[in-house]
Amino acid sequence: MNFSSKNAAFLAILIAGVVAVNAVTFGSDPQPVIQEIEVHDVTDFQGENRTNKTNLVDSISPSNSDDVLNLSNSEDDQQFRYDFKIKNEGDKEWNISQSDELFHEGIDVDNWTVNESTGAFYQIEAGKLRKGAEIVQERLEWNTSNEGTLESGQNMNASYIFEPNLSQNENYNQTFRAENTDQSSGSEYNHNTSIILRDPGFLNVTMHEPPEDSRLQLNRTFEVNSTVECLDGECGDVDLSVRYNNSGDNLKVPETESEPFYTIGSNPKTCQDMTDGSSCTFNWDVNATGDIGSNYVIDTEANSPISEVDNNQSEGSNVSIDYFLIVSDNRENTTFGAIDPNTTYNPAEGNQERPVHEISVDSYSQPVDELFMQVDNLTSYFIDGYHIGPSNLSYNFVNKTSNSTRATGDADVIKTDIQPGSTVEMFYWLDVPSGVVQDYYNGTIEFAAGSSP
Repeated sequence: MNFSSKNAAFLAILIAGVVAVNAVTFGSDPQPVIQEIEVHDVTDFQGENRTNKTNLVDSISPSNSDDVLNLSNSEDDQQFRYDFKIKNEGDKEWNISQSDELFHEGIDVDNWTVNESTGAFYQIEAGKLRKGAEIVQERLEWNTSNEGTLESGQNMNASYIFEPNLSQNENYNQTFRAENTDQSSGSEYNHNTSIILRDPGFLNVTMHEPPEDSRLQLNRTFEVNSTVECLDGECGDVDLSVRYNNSGDNLKVPETESEPFYTIGSNPKTCQDMTDGSSCTFNWDVNATGDIGSNYVIDTEANSPISEVDNNQSEGSNVSIDYFLIVSDNRENTTFGAIDPNTTYNPAEGNQERPVHEISVDSYSQPVDELFMQVDNLTSYFIDGYHIGPSNLSYNFVNKTSNSTRATGDADVIKTDIQPGSTVEMFYWLDVPSGVVQDYYNGTIEFAAGSSP
């Protein structure tokens, strides 16, 4: 039997492991070969979830030259699970027996807590957990009398859960071995381990949008933008949630359609592995579905899985849900220039300009059900008593006189169902009747937009 390894280069932060694996085989014997070591943080798992759920901190493998495991001890009662992954690369099955060796050497018996009866186990493929181990000096030895058969090409995990209770940073030199003693074949993995203590940090939360006293459109989305920072320590995987205040209770905005708000997408959003100085900024699209005229306070709250890190929230913004139109007119004046009496369809000078006369519905507006236009008389500027009536003005939505419409002097509906973000282009022509004096003529075109909830 020959076990060989290369010593690890110690990395002075977190957990470091630099190892080599050498497997010795004879003919077609079974050959347990170490594939990988994983570390999972199982602090928040309960019951059997602690033995099978994944919350990977880091991993190393013999085939990767970057053999570094990263782990930090940042809270009391924090628990981790080692998973040592083994594959039978021989041609014959490995009938595990009491004489075989399966151990992890170099553990801290003074400062690590391990439940030998339930916190250590090995599992072949997805089979039953074969629980039990014994700690002899600084070595954890799995109870291989639990037996089991690892077929050629099959995989197994040897795992245990430990809880470090350190008062200072500690470094360990460790070895994991899986050996088929009868056939003198197996593999060994040497690695250095460094556990560094980290202080719990402080969460700072700032919400940038929506601003104070925002009016939110009914049945339209608005943006919430917020930043969470971790300061002065370790914060872990931090969840940032959008909330609203309703009758004094701060409630998380749900992800499913509901009133008065729901998010389009996930709420909360997670900022991974936050440490001192790290930050994340998130955007949420939130739909406002509450009653018209209702008022709320919107804020964001950060939650850390580390019990010593206090939750924190941003300042809130007062918002109201309303139904309103935002319609704009890009032109104050339209002129026809100098034109002769007894002529028709004289084009407005603005018909050839870019942009032309535009009536725009803002993207944050409600849809416009009806757009009204009313034209009054064009009256003589210097000489009283002369005017050009509203019906002498024609309009169209394209620069063509054909199919143009004459104004009536009433508030006429000229367009319906104009969606937010849309623009209506206006083109005008003027007839000048006979019998009017030569003068400047001025009048007013008024537009109004109507909509209902």
